[in-house]
Amino acid sequence: MKKFTKISLLCILSLCFVASFSFAQGAEDMATEAEMYFASGIVTEVSEAQIVISEYDFDAGQEVKVAYQVNAQTQLEGVAAIVDIRPGDDVEIEYQLTGDQKIATRIEKYAPETGEEEMEPATQEMEPVTE
Repeated sequence: MKKFTKISLLCILSLCFVASFSFAQGAEDMATEAEMYFASGIVTEVSEAQIVISEYDFDAGQEVKVAYQVNAQTQLEGVAAIVDIRPGDDVEIEYQLTGDQKIATRIEKYAPETGEEEMEPATQEMEPVTE
């Protein structure tokens, strides 16, 4: 019975050691991940290296122009290449801060709105309810 108790205790201690090591590794991984930010607005300038959008700054209470750096890792949605984005386009940008630079990790171009919503006319007439 003593042998069984020693083996059980050894297994429990081993499990605790492995679990604490796993939690510590997970905390290190989370610390190295960069925080993601989001912005949306109207494109004012665009090049292969950066995109500038006009976005609302809630602290200033007005529209401001903000530049985001674009690189080979920037993912694009709604367009095939950065050159397909034009001034006046509505975009959403996911970015990371690196020092004082905003590095775009994802740019999504929204489809232009037509201004008219399609509505289907009602085809069925309601019959009065009789009791």
